Amino acid sequence: MTTTTSTTSSTTSSTGSTTSTTTTGITQVPPNYTSLASTVYASTVSSSLGTGTLCAGSNVVATSQASFPIYPGAYNYQKVALSNNPTAVYEVECYMNANSGSQYRPPTTNVYSLEYCIDLCNQVGPAACTVAYWAAGENTCTLYPTSASGGGSAPGGLTPNSMTFNKVRTARLLTAAAPNVVDATYLLGPSPQYNLGLCTGPGYYDKAFIGVYHLDNTIRPGRADLWFVNCFGNTYYSSGIASNQLTPTQMTSVQTTAGVGAPATADDCARLCAYANVAAVDAGTLNCRLWHWLTTNSCVLFSSRGTPPTTPNNDNTIVASGLYRGSTGEEYTQVASYKRSLPPGVGPKRSHARDALADTDHLTPDVIIPFSRD
Repeated sequence: MTTTTSTTSSTTSSTGSTTSTTTTGITQVPPNYTSLASTVYASTVSSSLGTGTLCAGSNVVATSQASFPIYPGAYNYQKVALSNNPTAVYEVECYMNANSGSQYRPPTTNVYSLEYCIDLCNQVGPAACTVAYWAAGENTCTLYPTSASGGGSAPGGLTPNSMTFNKVRTARLLTAAAPNVVDATYLLGPSPQYNLGLCTGPGYYDKAFIGVYHLDNTIRPGRADLWFVNCFGNTYYSSGIASNQLTPTQMTSVQTTAGVGAPATADDCARLCAYANVAAVDAGTLNCRLWHWLTTNSCVLFSSRGTPPTTPNNDNTIVASGLYRGSTGEEYTQVASYKRSLPPGVGPKRSHARDALADTDHLTPDVIIPFSRD
C-alpha cells in the first residue's frame, strides 16, 4: 500500500549530515543529497482507490476531452523512487507508453496503484523489468524487460514515446544506459485560453515534445499528433523542402477548412499545422510536417520534412519551429536534451537548476514516495 503524508523537509549540511523524516508508519533517513539536487518526500496528494498517488488528478483522455485545463498527473515526468527502494529511480509517464517488446510474465491482478506496480518491478530486478505498466481500469500490472526505444534511439533517448490512454500509467526505470527524463510530451489544448507559451520568455519548451489536440478536443494514440519544438531560431528546415511551403492561398484554405482565423501566436501556428494534418488525412499537399512562427508574427507551414540536416539550421527570423514526430524512419537521434517538468503548481517553464546535473543525477529522485507492503 502507499502512505502519503505531509512531512518535514529533509536537510543537508556541507558535512553530509541528514535529518530523519517521519511519516505514518515509516521512518526514513533520506540519502545524502546536494542542495542543488535535493530530493523531497511527497506531500499529501489527494488519491483514491484506482488512482494511486503518482498520476493522481490526471484528466488526459484520447476522446471527448471535456475537462480543461489539462492536468497530466501529480508526478508526471518527474523522477520518483519508493521509500523501500530509494535507489531505483523511475520516470513517471501518466499518458505515455514506456514499454516495448514482450512482457516478463502474465499481468498481476488486483493492483490498485502505479506505486504498487513499481514495487513489483523492483522485486524482480532490472534484468526482468525496466517498465512498470499499470492498467488502472483493469487494476492489473504488467512488467516489461525492455523500454520503448522511440523508434530508433536508445530507450528513454531522444524521441517521444507513444501516447496511450484508457487509464494506462507507466513508469520507466532510469539506468546508466537510459538515464535522462527525455520522454516528456506536453499537451496543447485547442483553445488559446490554454496556450503553453511556446518559445516565449527564456525559450519555454525549447527542445520539448508537444501533443496537439484537435478542434474536437481529441488527440490520437501513438505519435500521430506529436511535434518537436525548437526555439531561438533553430529549425530542421532544409532547402530541399522550399517548394513544399504552403502558399498564401493554401494557408487560407487550411484555415477555412479548420474554421479558424490566422494564427496569432506560436501556439496557434502549432495548432494550425495539426488541423491541416487532420483535414488532409495526414497526406497530400495540404498536410503539415514542419511549422515556423516568425518574428513578423506570421505562420509558415511545410507539407514535407524532407531530408533533415545533421544539426538544426539557425534563422534569426524564426521564433519557434515544430517538427512532426509521427512514425518515421528518421528519428533525429542527434537531438539531445534533458526534458523534465517542474512540480505541480510551479508552471510550465521547464527551467530548473537541476537540469545542470542531466548527465550525472539520474539516480537522484525528485521525490520519494512513502511506501510499505504491509
